[in-house]
Amino acid sequence: MRALMIAVVLIAAAGCKSQTPPGPLDLKACEAKVGPAIERIMADYKADPRVAAVIDKAKSEMTTACAQDRWSAAVGKCIEDAKDRAAMDQCRVGLTKDQMDHVKSVTARLRGAIEQLQQPAPEAPAPEVPLPGAGSGSASGSAGCAVSGSAGSGCAK
Repeated sequence: MRALMIAVVLIAAAGCKSQTPPGPLDLKACEAKVGPAIERIMADYKADPRVAAVIDKAKSEMTTACAQDRWSAAVGKCIEDAKDRAAMDQCRVGLTKDQMDHVKSVTARLRGAIEQLQQPAPEAPAPEVPLPGAGSGSASGSAGCAVSGSAGSGCAK
């Protein structure tokens, strides 16, 4: 009888699931959640090659922040479920102050990169082309060097 009681207790204990909440996200989980979410919310901008490069950088940097800062499983679930930018922004509520500060830092760098890409490149000044017949400005021009060739005259010997 005692053996039966022990067996029942062991079976019951084995059938119970732990109520321990899931731990923080690791790199693999961050990659699976953060990258696709950024792709979803930035899909309208992906056709612009300047922005596409920043999207790849955003995926990389936010995934790294997620893994390094050990974002919670709840934040990961929120990100995974986010269908647009507003929903994604709501996921920040689950971050600690330090995690949020890191996200703000990454976001500021990415915003700066986008702004740089959106500014038109400065036009290069037109090269100065000498006018025909214009020389060095001296009466003797370069011919004076060939004649004098003296030291200190600025002419090479």
